[in-house]
Amino acid sequence: NLLKDPNDAKGWQWKAIILEHLNRQNESITAYEKTLEAFNNRIEKNPKDADAWIGKGNVLTNLGKWDEGRDAYNKAIEIDPQNYHAWGRKAEVIGRTVGGDINESLEAYDRTIELIPAGNAQELSGYWMSKAEVLAIAGGRWAEALEAINHSLEIDPGSRVNWRFKADILSQLGRKDEAIEAFDEVLNQNPEDAESWLWKAGLLTEMKRYNESVE
Repeated sequence: NLLKDPNDAKGWQWKAIILEHLNRQNESITAYEKTLEAFNNRIEKNPKDADAWIGKGNVLTNLGKWDEGRDAYNKAIEIDPQNYHAWGRKAEVIGRTVGGDINESLEAYDRTIELIPAGNAQELSGYWMSKAEVLAIAGGRWAEALEAINHSLEIDPGSRVNWRFKADILSQLGRKDEAIEAFDEVLNQNPEDAESWLWKAGLLTEMKRYNESVE
């Protein structure tokens, strides 16, 4: 409750996120600035507070200050080298920054995946997916992206998003029959997925399988 504790960084952060979702951008930015101030206060009291540095990094990236955000994650890693949240956020920020070092991002993803507890399937699958996105979209390294998305699907075979991304990767690699199979997996899970039906129809048309495309 911000009335009870005006220095509650997490409280300000949630307020900023809610305002952002409500498209109240100016108020959201003000709340993010208050969040940043609260995290800075925590860091001033305890410069070794890795979670506060991660929180600061999250706020800075939400404000579009990518380089400063990365520096904050690096500080968290310096304090706690086993903190996979810091490694993961660093990987994401570098991978999404225009002109970012793709190899540095991938190394950070590898470190993140190495540090995540084996039982944490959701985060493991998610970070393999994020690594696949960087390899494919930022790096154009489709074969490696396929390997990464396969790791994600081994952990979470029920992810329609991941199956669709796998279909796209296979299509980029010219392995269109396998891409169709991936779309079929998506549609088996949700036959009402209109967008996937359209993607599959377009791919069948490219393959000159017109009768199937019409179906």
